[in-house]
Amino acid sequence: MIGASKFSFQLLLVMSILAAQAVIAQDKTSLQVKAFDQDLKPLPDIQIAFNDLAFFKIGNKGTAIVELNQSDLPIKAIRINDERLEAASWNLSRGTIEIIVRPVSYKIMHVAASFSDGTALAQKTIRFNGLKTITVNSDQSGKFDLPVSINETIRSKDQFEIADVVIASMTVNDNSVTLLLERPQPKEPPRVATTRTVKPAVDVARLDSIRSLAEFYAMFRDISINSLDEDIRLLVDEKFKQLVALRQDSIRAIQAQYIRGISDTSLVVEDIRNLLKQATAERNTLRTNREEFENKIVVISSKLQRGVSNLSDTERSSLRHDIDMLEQLLIENESQFFENHNDYREIINTLREKYLEVEQLQERLTEAERLREAETREFRQRLIGIGGVVAAFGFLIILLITFSTRLRRQAKSLKAANDRVEQANENLEAMVAKRTHLLEETNRELDTFLYRASHDLKTPVQSMIGLSQIIEHIDKEEMVQHVRLVTEKMNRMLNKLVDISEISQESKNIRTINILDTINKVRNKHLVTIEGVTGGRGRGAMIIRNRPIQFEVDCPESIEIQSSQVLIEIILGNLIENAIFFSGLKPSNDVLRVEIRARIKDAKLELSVLDHGVGIPKSDMHRIFSMFWTGNEASKGSGLGLYSVYKCIIALHGTITFESEEGKFTRFVAMIPGVQ
Repeated sequence: MIGASKFSFQLLLVMSILAAQAVIAQDKTSLQVKAFDQDLKPLPDIQIAFNDLAFFKIGNKGTAIVELNQSDLPIKAIRINDERLEAASWNLSRGTIEIIVRPVSYKIMHVAASFSDGTALAQKTIRFNGLKTITVNSDQSGKFDLPVSINETIRSKDQFEIADVVIASMTVNDNSVTLLLERPQPKEPPRVATTRTVKPAVDVARLDSIRSLAEFYAMFRDISINSLDEDIRLLVDEKFKQLVALRQDSIRAIQAQYIRGISDTSLVVEDIRNLLKQATAERNTLRTNREEFENKIVVISSKLQRGVSNLSDTERSSLRHDIDMLEQLLIENESQFFENHNDYREIINTLREKYLEVEQLQERLTEAERLREAETREFRQRLIGIGGVVAAFGFLIILLITFSTRLRRQAKSLKAANDRVEQANENLEAMVAKRTHLLEETNRELDTFLYRASHDLKTPVQSMIGLSQIIEHIDKEEMVQHVRLVTEKMNRMLNKLVDISEISQESKNIRTINILDTINKVRNKHLVTIEGVTGGRGRGAMIIRNRPIQFEVDCPESIEIQSSQVLIEIILGNLIENAIFFSGLKPSNDVLRVEIRARIKDAKLELSVLDHGVGIPKSDMHRIFSMFWTGNEASKGSGLGLYSVYKCIIALHGTITFESEEGKFTRFVAMIPGVQ
């Protein structure tokens, strides 16, 4: 009693001191710092600094306790007092910051670039071609930092590229590089020899007075277009295009005056009239052209009679060439005229033949129509007689069909009634058999449950009785340790039994659950690094000595379902507890890894827990969900964990499967409905 009073006084004194310190340092917060290497092993004896604060030392176990002001949170940067190391990542949660440290894989080269006259290369883009292509910008003083691989060396000045600048030389000294630059010399433009050419004179004012291609040809027949100035050439080209367009429009207008009225939808009579009008118009055009041509021939003949002695040799040669061209055109026109004439005659003959065929066809159609009308009258008379007979037979057929339909309906109704009675009998028998089987199985489970529960509860009680009998012969601390272990074992057993008894009740307590929050809640219960099992309904963490646990959670934050919070926690807690325990049975010094994954698949929650432990033997796979089955001789559990999981899955109308390879891994996958 005196010892207890003294302990209570000391406890009150410590609490008073802590309360006083809390009042004095309300703006302070304590953090536990844990440093790990890339293999998640503790990294001791390094110095770390947060943000711009001073360095502090990590202990020989890879941990330290520091105090920070609230204004220093959140932590934005972590520095390590070793140029060979850097902080790869960190995670701050519930007063503990975990830092993963890795070796530095790059180095910084400090580069200075300037011209020979001392001017700095300010605000310029530089490209470096090394193991990786890097583009950086220099500051106002011509300096910039170049991050390169830790094992990379800068070999040549040609690795640097600067627009409009020539790199004359490069000096490399440890982590610094000096570039000496030169400005490129301007190039002289090439000299182009100029020559003067004499342009032929063209009277631009005459272009507006030209009205035909003949006049245009007469004006430019002895002038090369390429020898004209650019502006005059453009005017000549524009005038030529206008004359060609006028000529084409006039020809097109004459040709399409009547023929354009002929189409697939026009009447044949109108088409013949249009052809007649077109032929008349062409005849008039030919007559007019003939008269004009004869008049021009008279003018040309009078000019020839006056002589051609005053013409030069070139003009005579050109005149002879033009006469030959005229003869050729006349021959072609004559040929084209006779071709058109023959086409017209062929069209006329075809139309005449078609017209005669149409008249003959019309006569045949008239005769056929007369015969068809006579046959139609005879057919109608026969049809009336046949119709009466068909109507009589039809009436009889309708009567037969009506009676047959009624009989078939009655037969179907009787058959359906018989089928329903037989189905009801079969369902009733199946239901009775199923209920009987369930009742028998429930009775067997109840008998087993009562027997094993009473046996498992009796064992701790007998242990307590045995301890009470030898209390005077053992050490007090050893006695307390034995009592604590026995009571904890009994407490876990009772909590498992309570969980099983509450499954049916909790399955009705449905609400919206965030899966990631639930996983973190259950996982955090297993982060307490102690030996043995913590309290709290028996779902604490089982931690093997000197074997830290690493949880890998893969679950989107947005996954929410309508289900029972308690049952989901029971499922996760037991699966994680088994994963930790059976991973610890595997002889190794590695970190115990438990992988938890949640996804939405086929409108259901797919929840999986994977461990890399001893696995499940094939001979035991058929009974892992059985009541009181422990699965391993080293197990100190009650054998109700996976049984509770199976009952929770059944209560939530889900399914659970597993796969395992002995000595390698075990993965449980639960499919739970209720996705929103």
